[in-house]
Amino acid sequence: MTMKRPVKFVIAGILVYVIVSLIVATKYVHFELFSRFQNSSRLMVSSNTQSKYFNNETKYSRTRYILPILPWTLGLSSLYNGYSRSLMFAMQEQRTIANVPFHNHGQTQEGGLRVQRSFEETFDVKELEKLLPIVNLSEYIKHCGVVLPAQNILIPDTSIIRTKNTNVNTTLENYYKLRSLDTDYLIIIYQNTRHLYKKFLGIQLPAITDFVTDDFNRTADCIGVFPTRDLTFSNEEELGRRIIKHWQPAAYVREMANDVFGTLCGGKYVAVHWRNKTGERCTPINPNGKCALNAQRELIILSRATPDIVDGVIETVRSHQLRCIYVASPPYEQLFVSSLKQKDLVVFTVMDLIGMSKKVAKYKNDNYVLSLLEQLIAEYAEVFISSRTSNWSFYVEYRRDLQKKITVALHEIGGSSLAFTPELKNLL
Repeated sequence: MTMKRPVKFVIAGILVYVIVSLIVATKYVHFELFSRFQNSSRLMVSSNTQSKYFNNETKYSRTRYILPILPWTLGLSSLYNGYSRSLMFAMQEQRTIANVPFHNHGQTQEGGLRVQRSFEETFDVKELEKLLPIVNLSEYIKHCGVVLPAQNILIPDTSIIRTKNTNVNTTLENYYKLRSLDTDYLIIIYQNTRHLYKKFLGIQLPAITDFVTDDFNRTADCIGVFPTRDLTFSNEEELGRRIIKHWQPAAYVREMANDVFGTLCGGKYVAVHWRNKTGERCTPINPNGKCALNAQRELIILSRATPDIVDGVIETVRSHQLRCIYVASPPYEQLFVSSLKQKDLVVFTVMDLIGMSKKVAKYKNDNYVLSLLEQLIAEYAEVFISSRTSNWSFYVEYRRDLQKKITVALHEIGGSSLAFTPELKNLL
């Protein structure tokens, strides 16, 4: 009887040792996986291609293809960002690029994929074809099949760092980063993307462990790219400027923007992205909103900060001798918008655009299209006040930066900087 307690302790100690060993082993595998990537030629992705190759006479191969492997589990603008980087890679490699579908905002189906939206309803394919050859997914599969081996896929290395709690990017250089990825997170994103590409597109991608020993075969006829933040190019600014000339929203979206642009104070306005992720959608005026448990706490934080933020926005608008503001935000009544309307300013939202234009009104219940429209309106603005926690803003900001347009961060202007506590940064 006296031996039972020590035996229990010994067994418990063995179990703890086994569990800890498994955890350490898993971490080692992840570390070793990406350490070996660092010594692999698949990471040599910086472009050595000189600008002379990128002109109207460039001969792109129509028998060699690139498939963008977009991280479908991330937000919609992250997919746009990723596809744009894939375009840069296709230009570097002088290949035909395949288009892939995107997804709706926040609407999920079985298997975790949001409702699919076609490439053609999102971007102007005819305009993009002026830059390089592009094929739809069916045409890609016809030439390349549905299986893409590991040695034919470029997955740039990622820094092995822990930044999951960092939710604010403070410099424009962070724009194209899908987010600060640590090793585990990158693996999860790829694994989920692999599952969704198989389930919804019929494309069979290799397991993450298949990348350990194989070098990237950039001479293969069919290659893929997983366009994370670490896919960089030595002539990136030049590539970016060439791309945005042809990487345009679909023609019908541009028609809507042109239809309302002149009514926004003759096109002289400031656009602000009000990325409202608080419980304000749960107020009585929005009884059908989905309410988080901490909604009331969020509302208190927002209500306390709003006056200072409004003052900061007004100061910015007036410093540029303007008096019109377009607020890109979720389509429900908000304290920020109503506070701005009480000032000596002209304020527009998407609801105003719906009332102005029959073309816009046609899509009044389609947030996917309205978001494309608002991004274009923000791109056209004299000044853009961005949210540095949002890929929606980063997408607009980067395009504006390439056009030498003025962009400022919401949490850095005037009185706003005092109001932006760490808690508020996560909400706006």
